[in-house]
Amino acid sequence: MHSSKLRIALCAILLAGILALSAFMSWLLFPYLEMRHTVHIMGQPDYDTLIVGTSHGKAAIDPIILNNDCGMQVINACLGNERMVDSYYLVRYAEQHTDLKYVILEVDPSYWVLPAQVNPDSLRIYHEIPAGSLKLQYAVDKLLKEDSRNILFEWYLYRNQIFNIKDRWVEKQSDAYKNYDIAQFSNAVQIYRSDGFMSINRPETEPEKADEPIEWNPDNVEKDILPMLDRLQRFCEEKGIILIAVTTPIPGTTYEKGLPMTAESEAYMKARMDERGITYFNYMHAVREGISPDPADYSDNDGHMYWDTARDFTGVLAQDIKSMQ
Repeated sequence: MHSSKLRIALCAILLAGILALSAFMSWLLFPYLEMRHTVHIMGQPDYDTLIVGTSHGKAAIDPIILNNDCGMQVINACLGNERMVDSYYLVRYAEQHTDLKYVILEVDPSYWVLPAQVNPDSLRIYHEIPAGSLKLQYAVDKLLKEDSRNILFEWYLYRNQIFNIKDRWVEKQSDAYKNYDIAQFSNAVQIYRSDGFMSINRPETEPEKADEPIEWNPDNVEKDILPMLDRLQRFCEEKGIILIAVTTPIPGTTYEKGLPMTAESEAYMKARMDERGITYFNYMHAVREGISPDPADYSDNDGHMYWDTARDFTGVLAQDIKSMQ
């Protein structure tokens, strides 16, 4: 009997040691990315509007314009490869810390047909959400469906960082890391702002752009997208938050090259939002002052805007939001 209890105790101690080592490795190997800063500022109670979505929203929707034109206090929490489940939990996290009035959900039809990929990018938001019941729910909805091993062993997706372990250790001890400094996220190409907006600079020489439109097929829409959208809508309704969905513009040449699929994706998105009663502003192919179809106003054919294109576009979005108020 005593030996059996001893074996159980030794196993428990060993398991606890393994989990503690795994948690330490996840902390050490995970590089300092801009989402750490974003989640940090989301923990402050001085904003009332959260933008969630993909990198299109990150580069296209400028919080300063919405602050000035609509009287909002905005954080842009969009991120490349952000899925609907990520957006949902960012909103849940934000609501714990501030009185949210608006959620602007940037929706890119191409992301709806892209299968979720298990790679380092897939953990960038989950890693930064503090431990607690919300993170546990997040793990169930995201990691259990993608790769359950990542719940306890996040470091595995960053195992290549073992070759940079010295740099990672120095980074974790730095004042920049401890104080959530954002200087390292800016360079000659782009400037990361403290409100989460990624301002893309115009280059002196126009770069060659070779992006291809993603093939759209409604049959390929990921199965979890609409159920998670429904959960987000219900949560916003329960908390009295106004949910606004937005599809940002893309270059006219990209739209035309993608026909008829681009037009079909527009119709699909509008139908899904209309049947749910979600306010939806579709600017993918909008012909309107302040919205540019010129490929020269985008850093790529996919539709990531230069900073001044984003400024003008956000002015249009602000007009439409003001018409709701």
